[in-house]
Amino acid sequence: MAQAINFPNNPTLNMIHKDWNGIEWICKDATFGDVRWARSGQSSKITAGDVLYDPTDDAITDADNVQDALIEHSEAINYKTDISSGLRDGGVITKNSNTTFNITAGDGMIVNNWTDVDNPSFHKVAWLDFTNITLTTDVNSDVGQTHILIDGTGSIIQIIGDLTSAQLKTNIVLGIVFYVNDIINDVGNTPKVINQTASNVDDLMLLNQQVKGFNPHGVVTNPISLSIYTDSGTIFYPGINFRNDRANPNLMDISGIGDVTTPSNLVIITGTGSVSSTGTTIPKNINTIGDTIVALGGTAATIHRLYISGFNTGSSKLILQLGQFSYTSATIAKNNLTDDEAQNDTNAEIDQMFFLGWICVSGTAGDFVDPTLAWIIPAGNDVSGGGGGSTPAVTSHDTLTSRSLADQHPIGAITDLQTELDRGGRIWLTAMDYKIGDIVTGTTSGKIFTCINGHTSTNSDLLGGADAGNWKETGEKERGGIAWLDIIAYTVGDVVTDGGVLYTCIVSHTGDGLGNNRPSVDLTNWTTSSDNERGGIAWITAESYEIGDIVTDTLTGLVYSCSAAHISTTDVATDIANWSPIYKVISDTAPLNPIIGQEWTYSVNMIDYTWYNDGLSSQWVEI
Repeated sequence: MAQAINFPNNPTLNMIHKDWNGIEWICKDATFGDVRWARSGQSSKITAGDVLYDPTDDAITDADNVQDALIEHSEAINYKTDISSGLRDGGVITKNSNTTFNITAGDGMIVNNWTDVDNPSFHKVAWLDFTNITLTTDVNSDVGQTHILIDGTGSIIQIIGDLTSAQLKTNIVLGIVFYVNDIINDVGNTPKVINQTASNVDDLMLLNQQVKGFNPHGVVTNPISLSIYTDSGTIFYPGINFRNDRANPNLMDISGIGDVTTPSNLVIITGTGSVSSTGTTIPKNINTIGDTIVALGGTAATIHRLYISGFNTGSSKLILQLGQFSYTSATIAKNNLTDDEAQNDTNAEIDQMFFLGWICVSGTAGDFVDPTLAWIIPAGNDVSGGGGGSTPAVTSHDTLTSRSLADQHPIGAITDLQTELDRGGRIWLTAMDYKIGDIVTGTTSGKIFTCINGHTSTNSDLLGGADAGNWKETGEKERGGIAWLDIIAYTVGDVVTDGGVLYTCIVSHTGDGLGNNRPSVDLTNWTTSSDNERGGIAWITAESYEIGDIVTDTLTGLVYSCSAAHISTTDVATDIANWSPIYKVISDTAPLNPIIGQEWTYSVNMIDYTWYNDGLSSQWVEI
């Protein structure tokens, strides 16, 4: 028979007592008049919060019981996973008055992960409500923004200007307060949140998913064909290589498809995503509307788009989306690549694939040797075009501007573009908002037209249907008026400006690159333009100008198109409400007497500038 329990008198809290039967008991309550004992092994009667904890040597917590200590330790483990300082809760910024703001109570963690990278330290920070805090503004500026942070003591820090890396690491970022004339106009709660580091990284990676390398090139076979191959590269995508390489889980090498003598297989699709055909030859077709496909005629060209579907070697495929717009030549197509990209109609599924580049072919192209018939531009910075994939027609920007390489002068590189500018305007497109004075080139006729009524183009042809009354054909004498450039192939009838004077080309020639063919010097190839050559000629006073007339302002060298019929007065600047600028000046010397907003391209390095004048200072500013 078990003996009766004989508990000690005057026990202390958590005192352990073993009875005659060998069973341990713990004192749960030593309050006077109410002594309670529980069997030591019965957890249902003893909670972690009832057990004392000594935090003396514990850097994580100051709790005096096991329950709270465990909670604090689990939070520390969670913070350590993120390894960055940030907000945990609260800390909302609100406007209090025109010059003051409030911050709600909150807490966060400041993590030192650089002193000892293997053992980061954690400092928990908490603060109470802040009210009526005066905003610190920049004394040198009427407008600006102030960053709001909490430091390790729970105090507010206000930072004017950009945050430094050290400030981001050692403080808790809450947001930004914006001000105009020292008056708060807006508050941005943009905290760096401690538990969102991984999510933020994933978001950033998804937004920047891309292919490096894997550029398309023309195949060099015998004979050379209108086919392509891709070189090797890498794909950056969250978790793409996690199963194979834990050290580089988001970056995977991919092998090229085909090689210099072996063309890649292509899946040809329309803009709706419908598969048209498969094969190794780039089709000389255009996807006009829906799934309708027609052949390109003559030198007419279109711009296809190349994608890769899939990641893995052997199973990924090259997808070629047919071009949707026709251009009179591959050269004109290249000059209109930006517009083509903006107007291209692609379904959402195609947009999810990795984009590799643009491939342009004309109806007469048989290979990629001649860039005036076909060219390739990879999605990266490198631009290739001719040479059957072995000799690019145009190289990267660094190579283009290298004076140590032959035939890479920037002016020479824009010959094709300049020729089109001489003619006046970009290729006409459907569904475009045109303004009076806009100049375009017809896609079927190759002729130049000036817009005389503002409208949105709706027809399949520039002069089709209702659009016919919105345009007037521009004469050949209206081709020029832009600044003369060296190393340009000029033809009889081209009109240029040199030193504010208009000249007409009378002998076809190409500039020697040394300035010897400058119109003001080379009177064998040039003659001064007659004032009765309406369009591109020098502006004159007391002249009755009609909508669409084109003139050159001899004071600035700018070319203008008349947007409202009028009789000219003293100068173009005075009559500017009746004129729309259509070209920017490209020359090796800055235009004289510029007006505000005038643009100029320095032909030596092709850097763009605009004329700035605030009444106190004026200068050419790079744009």
